[in-house]
Amino acid sequence: MIRGHAAHAGHHTPEGDPSARYWEFDRAGGPEVLRLAQGPRQEPGHGEVRLNVEALSFNRSDLMFLADGYAEKPILPSRFGSEVSAALPPPGPLYGCS
Repeated sequence: MIRGHAAHAGHHTPEGDPSARYWEFDRAGGPEVLRLAQGPRQEPGHGEVRLNVEALSFNRSDLMFLADGYAEKPILPSRFGSEVSAALPPPGPLYGCS
């Protein structure tokens, strides 16, 4: 599993900043219910990596999820966006690489 934060492209969190930026919504609707939020970064668990997200795309399933029209129902408040472009950190022993 890979855990990352959906960041808004062009609004990078400075290196060393312990917070993350992400799109969030607290009610069903269209793009007007989205807000750019900031909160603490989640620490990766065993077998997970932290991604530094460079770009996020919104696709049809994301928009259906936002409008509460998708098979999986959001637990509000919910973060938004499921496809990202990010660089992976170098592999290490935790992932079976040396």
